[in-house]
Amino acid sequence: MLAGGRVRTFTAPMLLVWLAFATVPLWIEGVGLYQYLGVEILIWSIYALAYNLVLGHSGLPSFGHGAFSLYATKNMTTAEGGFVTTDDDKLADWLRLYRNQGMRARYQFEMLGYNYRMTDLAAAIGLAQLAKLPRNTARRGAIAARYDAAFGELPIGLPITPDGRTHVFHQYTLDVGGARDAIVADLREAGVGADIYYPIPVHRQSYIMERGLHADLPVTDAAASRTLALPMYPGLTDAEQGQVIDAVKAAVDRHLGPAGRDVAAAPGSTAAGTAGAAAR
Repeated sequence: MLAGGRVRTFTAPMLLVWLAFATVPLWIEGVGLYQYLGVEILIWSIYALAYNLVLGHSGLPSFGHGAFSLYATKNMTTAEGGFVTTDDDKLADWLRLYRNQGMRARYQFEMLGYNYRMTDLAAAIGLAQLAKLPRNTARRGAIAARYDAAFGELPIGLPITPDGRTHVFHQYTLDVGGARDAIVADLREAGVGADIYYPIPVHRQSYIMERGLHADLPVTDAAASRTLALPMYPGLTDAEQGQVIDAVKAAVDRHLGPAGRDVAAAPGSTAAGTAGAAAR
């Protein structure tokens, strides 16, 4: 953590909770114990604004610290940027200074800071988006339910929502096995905006590997090589979704055959918890 332009060393351990591509609450059942032991809890919530279990009634984390991305393709957006939530008044004060060039009063610089302020225009967009979030989340759920019903008999892996959990469906990701690239090519040829998120896992990016940070992550590698993402956004019409469904069925039948192949046999094979989807 930066403090006054320098790296601050925490004396207490920190627990990082990454709520990301699965968009299902990755709930830590023992969170109360962690807090009792003095463990800092940092939630990196890329797509997790609509959770019911992990998040409080306001839709924001009710414990620890949370960082939210509001990029254009997220479930709500300010076009770029994001926001931080915290239950620590001291940290909140430092963040306000840091994002405002180190100023508490105009032209009085208390620390080294940067211009990380969100514009008023972007904030106005965000407030309008926030009001629409419950409606848009419900629409995403309805789109996902129709995909589930359409693909249930196909020899592919579908997103999984555990009992007692909810899913905000930032993405709708399929595990189609080794035929992934061929199926994506067919879908694009049919006018469907299928995509791969992400084809190169973080641990295989050149920036990481050049620094000697090597890792053996077979489940991650399998997900990166086998999954694809379908269009998933609240404005997707029923007719457009029908086109997507027809194209997926045709591509799967062409490359996997009516009987299919053993999609579930690969390491970590599941569409839940992997990245995905052309979102507008």
